[in-house]
Amino acid sequence: MKSSEYIQDDLETDPRWHLVQRVVASSAFSRSSRLSEFLLFVSKSTLQGETAKLNEQEIGVKVFGRSSGYLQSDDNIVRANASRLRQRLAEHFATEGQAEQLRIYLPKGGYVPEFTMASAHVPHEHADDGVPIDTQAPSPCEPAIADAPSPAFSRRTLLTVAALLVLLCAATAFWVHKSETGDAITSAQANSPSALFWASLFDTKAPTLVVPADSSLVLYETLTHHDVSLSQYINGDYRIRPDDGTDNLNTPKALAARRLTSMSDLDFAVAAAEKAEQANGRMNIKYARDLQMKDLKNSNIVLLGASSANPWVSLFENERKFSLVFDLNTRIYTIQNHSRLAGEFDTIKFSPGGPEHLAYALVAYVPNMTEGKHVLILEGSTIAGTEAASDFIFDASKLDALLFQHMKIGGSIPSFEFVLESNDFSGTTPNARVIASRFW
Repeated sequence: MKSSEYIQDDLETDPRWHLVQRVVASSAFSRSSRLSEFLLFVSKSTLQGETAKLNEQEIGVKVFGRSSGYLQSDDNIVRANASRLRQRLAEHFATEGQAEQLRIYLPKGGYVPEFTMASAHVPHEHADDGVPIDTQAPSPCEPAIADAPSPAFSRRTLLTVAALLVLLCAATAFWVHKSETGDAITSAQANSPSALFWASLFDTKAPTLVVPADSSLVLYETLTHHDVSLSQYINGDYRIRPDDGTDNLNTPKALAARRLTSMSDLDFAVAAAEKAEQANGRMNIKYARDLQMKDLKNSNIVLLGASSANPWVSLFENERKFSLVFDLNTRIYTIQNHSRLAGEFDTIKFSPGGPEHLAYALVAYVPNMTEGKHVLILEGSTIAGTEAASDFIFDASKLDALLFQHMKIGGSIPSFEFVLESNDFSGTTPNARVIASRFW
């Protein structure tokens, strides 16, 4: 038998490995195959004595499919998922795995898991004459009663035992309180308006499509001073190269053929993927140029960017209460309120980079073409505006406060729109605020 076979046999009989198998089969991990793979890899390496390879680079390659030599400074996928793994382990052992005698911990700053007992094991003590003393008779939170202490127990020993019992009671009470509180928080979070919103957007029947803005289209429109309609965008004639084959960045048509998007849209996609996993749903990314009408009919959709950057947004303009229009010649944005309420704005006009240093964004969650399907639109006046919308919608406390009073009977999410205004400081938009909203 080869040495590797001995190692495998040892692994299959190791109670720690059996614990790992139970953990990844639990409800807290079954909906996250990537975290399960993460835990299996680091646990198996540790139990087989191969902790030397448990570093960020190796885990990124073996678990997350990164290429060898990828830059960890530019890609924090291992660190981010290690944090999530710690949280998921704590959740498991506070709920479904509460009865486990062994526990798994992943220390912060490292990737070598530790296997420890659930509580300190108190072995049978033996008196001087070798007769075992029953330490299991009294409850740990009740005083130990004895007819007559053995001479072997001094006053100091009794005081020490009493102190240990008090500490054990305190620790038990703290653990029970922490577990109950943790369960309550988890349950509350799972039923919060924001959690229900993400669950409605990322359903389990079909992957939700996230459609980033087409930045090459924006550059083309800026250079040509020509708006591209949705039909022209689908047709694609505007980006066909001229007969002379010119292909340089000074040629609008050649530039339009590129596939460019913004980092803010990619950041949104990364954060949305985590929400999809939490909702036990699926998500795909599709470039705006590759989207087709049948995609809109069969899926929930997320459209990022204004209609000048993502023409598909124009399909839903007639159903919306607010609109955002950009004039290529004057470089002025106009936000129109089509159903003005008392105290609200009628029209907002502004220019990017103006002296007011303001950025605006429209967020809409409206029905799609097929019943039961929805479209989430994040339409920013600038990249900073889109980032403001993204930050707002991923902030559970802000989204909960916005949706709480408008939830439908049964906890379903209403259709909604809101307009965000924020200060624009060097491309960042802190403290975005809702200045108008609609729910139906």
